[in-house]
Amino acid sequence: MRKYKYYLLGLLLLLIYSCSHSKYEQLSSINQLIEQDQLDSAEIKLDEVDFTEFNNKKDVAYYNLIRCKLDYRQYRPMDSDTLINFSINVFQETDNDSLLAESYFYKGAQLCDQDEVKEGFANLLKAERAADKTSNLNLRHKIIERIAEQYIYSGDYDLAKQYCEKNYGLSIKANNKEWLAYAHMFYMILYYTQGNKVKAKYSLEKCEPYIKYVKGKQRSYFYANIASFMLPDSIQKATKYIYHALENDKNSYGFFVKSRIHQLQKEYDKSIAYLDSAYIFSRNINDRATITSNFSKLCESIKDYERANKYNKQLILLKDSIYKQRQQNNIRGIMAQNEFEFREFLFRQKITYFIFITSILICICIGIYIFFKFRSNKIKAKVLENQLLINLYSDKIKDLKEVSTNKNDEVKMLQDKVEDLNHKQSKILYEGKALYESMINGATVVTWTKSDYLHFIEYYKLIDFPFVVQLDTDYDHLSPRYQLFEILYHMGKTDTDVERIMGISNSTIRATKTRIKSKKL
Repeated sequence: MRKYKYYLLGLLLLLIYSCSHSKYEQLSSINQLIEQDQLDSAEIKLDEVDFTEFNNKKDVAYYNLIRCKLDYRQYRPMDSDTLINFSINVFQETDNDSLLAESYFYKGAQLCDQDEVKEGFANLLKAERAADKTSNLNLRHKIIERIAEQYIYSGDYDLAKQYCEKNYGLSIKANNKEWLAYAHMFYMILYYTQGNKVKAKYSLEKCEPYIKYVKGKQRSYFYANIASFMLPDSIQKATKYIYHALENDKNSYGFFVKSRIHQLQKEYDKSIAYLDSAYIFSRNINDRATITSNFSKLCESIKDYERANKYNKQLILLKDSIYKQRQQNNIRGIMAQNEFEFREFLFRQKITYFIFITSILICICIGIYIFFKFRSNKIKAKVLENQLLINLYSDKIKDLKEVSTNKNDEVKMLQDKVEDLNHKQSKILYEGKALYESMINGATVVTWTKSDYLHFIEYYKLIDFPFVVQLDTDYDHLSPRYQLFEILYHMGKTDTDVERIMGISNSTIRATKTRIKSKKL
């Protein structure tokens, strides 16, 4: 019966593992659909997921990440960061740098799109740092690309150029033609916004051959930028490109460029209609300010001053909001703060490691000290024990011989024990004698171990027992090395001799004398 219980328990554990594993596989397949731009299919599959079947928080965290990722790719704003924060906490706990970087990225990108640039950009920088710990080139590229775009958008062109170069370098490294399309487009936008039309045109020419490798709706972004670059000189070519742009995807920038084309063709009603669409599809305050400014200029050009004044008032409010936002969302400041916090974290981590390693080393040193102290005391105790036993057995043998002659066996046994103990003592004394003679003949004690010092001292007792006893009685626990130091001077050695024999300096001799003096009772 007990055997069946174990079988059932094993089956239950296997079932739980299988369910958990199948959930992860299910979520991974949905993530793959998102990566392949099959967003509608991904949403259907994600809605079918029953999160009551989740058995661990890792699956919940992965589900939250995929939901946030899908919302971002479908241009849906993030209502709350609670779910993605849960993912971040879980992936931090489990040291999953790849999923942690993705979580930071989608949270940061969503916040930036919702004009919460300060917190959003800080999350993008955290995403970059987490991704740098991985070998995931796709992930690193995605993050670097978005940071480059954010720097261009904020007008910080020096940093924008640095990240454009990083983006281009990763694209070359991966030999990814779609990434190269974006890399050249970012260069074009950067140079165009700086007013360098020659470099912008060169980047555009480099970009065009790669547009065909860009997936689906994303091509709209390229066609709209090319159309905008061609205005006002080539309205016919711009019209062709903006048609392709809006055919691929209906978005704010495409409608805005289409409005400019109609404005240049003096088709003002159509221009206003497309500006309305651009405003509806706009995703941030900067886009709305640009569109409102064009509304105002367009109304002035058709002498509708009342509407122009209305848009000017709106524009003033929007620019005031942008100014306040830029003051609050100083990207260089955010970057500097983020770097400072990271350096502070690394410093605290180093201090923690230092304290930990130091504690381990101290424990090891204490352990070694206790071991050698114990060993030293053990050797001393053994020597004393052997000597006591020798004396005890010798006295007993003497008594037995005096009392009776019938105790030969017992006497023989005791004599064997005495002989064995003498042999052990002789071994210690033999080693001590060898050390003593080598020192007398000019050897040093630099390589001696603690047991060597003890053997030497035991042998020296045969030469001058009273002096060794005096060292034990007159001083408070002199170490074997300090005892040897005193024995050398008792043997008539000079400071120069002691320096050579013990391998120490004259200043160490003075310090040792002071320490020994302090131990005198």
